[in-house]
Amino acid sequence: MMFNKLSNIIGFWCLGMFCAFLPNIIFAQKIEDVKKKTASAVIYGEISNNVDVDTVEVIINEKFITSNYPSSHRYRIGTTRGNLFQGNMKERTFEVKLPPFLNPVQISLRTKAHGVINDFVVEPGDSVLFRISALKLQVSMGFMGKSAEKFRVQRELAEAALADKIQQKEVMISLGGNQTREEFLADSLKLHLFQTAQQKAKTGYGRVLQYLNPGTEEIDYLLRYLQDDFKKTAQWKTLMRNKGEISEKFYNLLYSNTIGEFLSMRIGFLGNYIKMKDKRVDSAYHKFLQDYPLVPNDQQQYSQPYINYLMKRMIVVSAKEQKPFIDIVCQELTGAIRDRVIARYVFNNYKHVSDSVGLITKALEIIKTPWLRDELKHILENSSVGKLVNFELPDTKNKFTKMSDFKGKVVLLDFWFTGCSPCKWLYQSQLKKLEQHFKNTDKFVKIAISVDKDQSKWLKSVSEGEYTSPSGVNLTTGGDHHQLIKEFDVRSYPYLMLVDQDGKLVRSSGLSSLTTEQLIKEIENLIK
Repeated sequence: MMFNKLSNIIGFWCLGMFCAFLPNIIFAQKIEDVKKKTASAVIYGEISNNVDVDTVEVIINEKFITSNYPSSHRYRIGTTRGNLFQGNMKERTFEVKLPPFLNPVQISLRTKAHGVINDFVVEPGDSVLFRISALKLQVSMGFMGKSAEKFRVQRELAEAALADKIQQKEVMISLGGNQTREEFLADSLKLHLFQTAQQKAKTGYGRVLQYLNPGTEEIDYLLRYLQDDFKKTAQWKTLMRNKGEISEKFYNLLYSNTIGEFLSMRIGFLGNYIKMKDKRVDSAYHKFLQDYPLVPNDQQQYSQPYINYLMKRMIVVSAKEQKPFIDIVCQELTGAIRDRVIARYVFNNYKHVSDSVGLITKALEIIKTPWLRDELKHILENSSVGKLVNFELPDTKNKFTKMSDFKGKVVLLDFWFTGCSPCKWLYQSQLKKLEQHFKNTDKFVKIAISVDKDQSKWLKSVSEGEYTSPSGVNLTTGGDHHQLIKEFDVRSYPYLMLVDQDGKLVRSSGLSSLTTEQLIKEIENLIK
């Protein structure tokens, strides 16, 4: 890949993303804009800090399917001390010249203490100098050069997004369930956490957390939420204020990003209630589709937030019309946009469905974009089913345990980390019952593997019994860069792998979505 060459270049750089063309709001594309040329980009930075910043981490997304796939290019770039003649003698400096590239890319920049920029857009031909001041835990930033306005506007949009988030009302909902406020808070731990959150909201920002009862309260909130006006957000006002400061094309990119985030949250929330038999939900569904008609343009393929919105929209339409997701996408979208949306759906779900091979094969019948096809073929060609699982990891007493130690047993591997709410829920609601069911057999063992970097945090979590049984087999990889994680492509948590008595992987896709009874049956079918 192009950016693998970056290690041979001085310094550091920044990011690019998405072009979308929506009716009446986004500028029309000029014919001459279609003719693209490759070009480099140059980023030069100065960091003023009360302590030396000897390295910066650069995260580059050249392509994307999901937020973490394909993997970003990550580099640690050494900084150098400025000099008297450049007027930056007290600063640390860094510089990068990107190899020529064709389409927008994304970049994030971090120091050990601060996240400086996150998912900024860089286009071919950009050049900018920016100065970062990180004194007394406060980060300020200024830009110079021909691309300075692009970076300044993105910085303002990031601050506007934070302002919009703070203004959002804090609520707790049952997500279409039947649990009332009283039933939910009957648990003493939940009640304590709820009261603590309420108190923090009152003393911190004057916001009061509310738990909405299922039915009328939730639907009322849903209708109000869907009626939010994007033009009243701080992000919209920022875009309008800076519209004349950036090119029409770049404005279109940033608009696609912000409207994509806005609509994605709302269509996702609507999806929680789409199967409810409620006339108001039906009306809200049809009104949303009418208010935001699809006018796709292939340039939108560079907008990760907008592709994510389209995927969520197709999921909701699929659920409402009771038709397969891929059929709905092919009905509504074409070309590169269609390919991106299907690919994103596949990569989000292939490990959670029972027939992952069937899902990928169906996607390959439709997707035409070469690099997306290569990524999907890679999954099929490197399927881990039937592969021998082998590892040697330390337990809570720092004694190393091998997978081969459990030969003759069916093994369920449970990957988790501290702070993972779904991991906690899976153990408490299902895996604990599974352990109880198999407690008297020597033909099965569950192994909990943590990817926590902090060993003390991991040991504390094990002892508290929220994520795993303290008396069970508990191992750690010491982080998510371990060879075991890479070999079996563990990207989301919790993640379960079922291994047979010969130590070979039987199944990993869809296990976490099974009921306890279904998972028990899968295991019993493997025990000889």
